[in-house]
Amino acid sequence: MKQLIIILLVISAFLPKKYNIWYYIGRLSNKIWKNISNLFYKETIELPHIVSQQVMLGCDPEFFLEKDKKIIGSEKLIKREGLGENNRIIIDGVQAELNPNPSTCRQVLASNIQSCFHQLDQEIKKKDKGITPNFSTLIEVNEDELKSLRKESRILGCAPSKNIDPNFKDTIKLIDPEVYRKRSAGGHIHLGKTNIIKIDRALNKPKRLITIMDIIVGNTCVLLDRDPGNIERRKTYGKAGEYRTPPHGVEYRTLSNFWLRSYPLMSFVTSISRLSVNILSNSTKKQNYEKELLKLVNMEDIRKAINENDFKLALKNFKKIRPFLNKISNKTNAAFTEKNLEAFDYFIKKGIDHWFKLDPVKHWLASREQDPMRAQGWETFIISTVKKDMEKEYPIRTMFRKKFKKIKRSGNKKIIIRIMLLP
Repeated sequence: MKQLIIILLVISAFLPKKYNIWYYIGRLSNKIWKNISNLFYKETIELPHIVSQQVMLGCDPEFFLEKDKKIIGSEKLIKREGLGENNRIIIDGVQAELNPNPSTCRQVLASNIQSCFHQLDQEIKKKDKGITPNFSTLIEVNEDELKSLRKESRILGCAPSKNIDPNFKDTIKLIDPEVYRKRSAGGHIHLGKTNIIKIDRALNKPKRLITIMDIIVGNTCVLLDRDPGNIERRKTYGKAGEYRTPPHGVEYRTLSNFWLRSYPLMSFVTSISRLSVNILSNSTKKQNYEKELLKLVNMEDIRKAINENDFKLALKNFKKIRPFLNKISNKTNAAFTEKNLEAFDYFIKKGIDHWFKLDPVKHWLASREQDPMRAQGWETFIISTVKKDMEKEYPIRTMFRKKFKKIKRSGNKKIIIRIMLLP
């Protein structure tokens, strides 16, 4: 039966268009794909690829310190003025905070983060080898430990945040930090001006930019960061739409420190943050990327998915913007190109614990030879690691997809026959 089908398919390839089954398969598949895409994205204007321009990328992720399996205040290791001169580590309440130098290049920013961890490692070796970093999103401090800290280390937060949500209530002021002993670690992203007129104008419109970042960054990161501690964390801070406007630009304060686990994650988060700025900076009356994006989603659903860390709702939201992201992506905005999106689905399915098993400090301190992922930005990681893993798990599906792509690209009947007959 199989041989008969192959023979019929081969014969069909030589028949006129009217009787050629390949002609109808091509037309039908294109029509089906177009209809499926339109279910999620009905474009009203032609949107070319986004022109990617440089944005100054920075961050101030937090983490905890522990000794004998108990959380200790960062002041027990770090001096008041902090560690280092350029790439610094400072005290931020119970937490320790990295202050790497910003850069327009993700790889340089990663090197600066590595420098911070080198200083931390040296300080631990010098003062107390029993202290280890803890990268939990949410912890609870022992009552005696909290009482032993200086007053400024016991408080919650510092400068107040702003929020684009009209229903936002700053609940942190209502909490007594001496009674409430839970603390959380943020992974805030800083976006700075670069003297590029379009970029600087976009950063001067923080409310519009943060709306885009909630859709592109905040909602998408719910798919990656599934730690239930995020729900508790966002009772105090880190809600959807939370930001500050420092002199250098904008600080997006919604994310946890989850992306500090590895360079590929850090590369992904900063990449889609930069994409958010470029969506706004590239928007014009004729080609309004911002307007087209906002048409696709309900902002209340976006906020709910983020604030409740609702994976299912976040995935539903992401599917609505997926064709848009694919449409505007190219080599310079490669996080969501067509070939990367399929692998991204598989990456989400497996979860970040599957991909990043090495201790974060060991990862950041390792050389590229010791840990190959130190050399992999997001785009390299998704193709060389995730996609290869996916192809091993689904070999038959991979084989047929590769063949279909070859068939689609080729109009040569002999090549089509050769592809179909190959094992």
